[in-house]
Amino acid sequence: MTEAPRRSRSTRIFVLAVAGVIAVIAAWSAAWWYIADTAETVIDRTLADLRRGGTVVACGGREIGGWPFRLEVRCAPLRLKTPDGFALKVAAARAVALVYNPRHIIVETDAPAEIDAGGRAPGAIAWSLGHASVVIGDNGPRELSVALEDPRVSGFGPLGLKDVAATNAQFHMREAPDRPGTLDVALSVSDLVESPVPLGAPIGAGLEARLPANVMANASRPVTLAAPSPDGPALDITRAHLEAETARLALDGHLTLNAAGAPEGTLDLEVTDASRVTAILRRLVPADPAKLESIEGAITGFGRKTEVDGKTVHVLPIRIRNGQASLGLIPLFRLPSIGG
Repeated sequence: MTEAPRRSRSTRIFVLAVAGVIAVIAAWSAAWWYIADTAETVIDRTLADLRRGGTVVACGGREIGGWPFRLEVRCAPLRLKTPDGFALKVAAARAVALVYNPRHIIVETDAPAEIDAGGRAPGAIAWSLGHASVVIGDNGPRELSVALEDPRVSGFGPLGLKDVAATNAQFHMREAPDRPGTLDVALSVSDLVESPVPLGAPIGAGLEARLPANVMANASRPVTLAAPSPDGPALDITRAHLEAETARLALDGHLTLNAAGAPEGTLDLEVTDASRVTAILRRLVPADPAKLESIEGAITGFGRKTEVDGKTVHVLPIRIRNGQASLGLIPLFRLPSIGG
């Protein structure tokens, strides 16, 4: 007599549980479709705003998917062109965000992919596969990571750069956790060689630095900065290096920005195997051979010598005044102004 009522209650509980699950799925699906429709409306509005400003973005075969927990926008191909001639072309691109964390967006692009700098520079950058991750804060990107597989840079000869290729290039940026208004950035390049024919051992390069956040606020137009102070705008080069086989060049130091936004200060230079380092520079940057010989002579003749892992390392300062870097009396390069 008691089995039937107990079985009936169990059946009702099971039915109610199933009905509850179905209701949750239905509600979540309705919410997802609402979010997807809203995203499509926002995309259309954004593209229209860009067009009015002269920037054209073409998302071929646009699709929105990712149910149930992701929101994914796919374009094949994706093309972008700005009023000043900057152009981006990729065979396919995907942007993905989790529905419950829409501020973190993952982007992936397929080959062929190419950046044409247009009027701002004569060359192009291409890669086989690109990944990007961006975390958006209240005032723009809070974290950004970009990785390119098989990047190739070409056509920048007029700017003093040779055509090169690498196996991997990465860029990382985040808001400095211990100093508001500044950014931590890191850049690395692996197995860099001349393109299309390598002329020597692969080169590794990297940079870790801290810089003012307003550097990223408007990359196309300089921003006005106050005169430098101990707590004012600064560029901290934590580590910069260039190396191949036994040769290594490393820089670090603290720079301030003057009222015009030009860097000033001193960088500590360490060079291992100076003759090979100047050979690396000759491979990457078209330079006067006599000037490279003068640089090598200054390094070996005036640099303080020390031993590191059984190798002789020359240490000496690079002084930067109003953006112009010099090794003693030898001008080296000019750093761009960040303000104006």
